[in-house]
Amino acid sequence: MSPMFGNLVMAGLLVGFMIGLTGVGSGALMAPVLLLLGIPPATVVGSDLLFGLLTKIVGVGSHIRHNTISSRWVWTMAIGSVPGVLLGTRILAHFAGAPATIKTWIGVVLVLTPILALIMEFARRRNADARRSTPTLRLCKNHPSDRRAVVAIPACSRACPATSPYRATPCCCR
Repeated sequence: MSPMFGNLVMAGLLVGFMIGLTGVGSGALMAPVLLLLGIPPATVVGSDLLFGLLTKIVGVGSHIRHNTISSRWVWTMAIGSVPGVLLGTRILAHFAGAPATIKTWIGVVLVLTPILALIMEFARRRNADARRSTPTLRLCKNHPSDRRAVVAIPACSRACPATSPYRATPCCCR
């Protein structure tokens, strides 16, 4: 048994565990490991895709049993990803003899992916905070002072005066 065999088995075990735990790993973890083990970059890409297929099949089976898959989202993503993969593999074939270029692409993707994920998470949080703090304009059907008034009411603030008979209802102007 060669040292490379043992290294690949251990890398597969570790990355497989991380994929099962997070769904992240095939490209983000295995590709750099294979490159560190000295495997040619074009072979890394192809081997990592097949490795990803095998590990994802096992993971999908588990998620089917737990009913944690949105088929609608999967098919929607496939509309863009299938042509994208076809285009990407066609371009990769032209650079199979340029391992430095492929390594650069892998590195750029591995660096940009977490940066973009962080930017998207910060934007999502900022939007959620803005929605919580922005007053909502609602047509007051039950407001005692004017049945046609539009009043700014922060979400669930119960802004009716203490003497109002509508105080008990959440956000009295519905």
